[in-house]
Amino acid sequence: MNVNTIIINKHFPFPSIQLCDFLLYFSISLSFHSFHFLFHLIQLSICFFQQLTD
Repeated sequence: MNVNTIIINKHFPFPSIQLCDFLLYFSISLSFHSFHFLFHLIQLSICFFQQLTD
């Protein structure tokens, strides 16, 4: 849990690319979860749209 807190604190104050990194880490941490694929698709789409709007 401490690792997750550190990653959230490190990444959330900063803009989109770090949010993508956090979401990627989050999807990896769910890699054995049934929703992993859904989270990964969400992460990719968020990163894609943020790159479009930069």
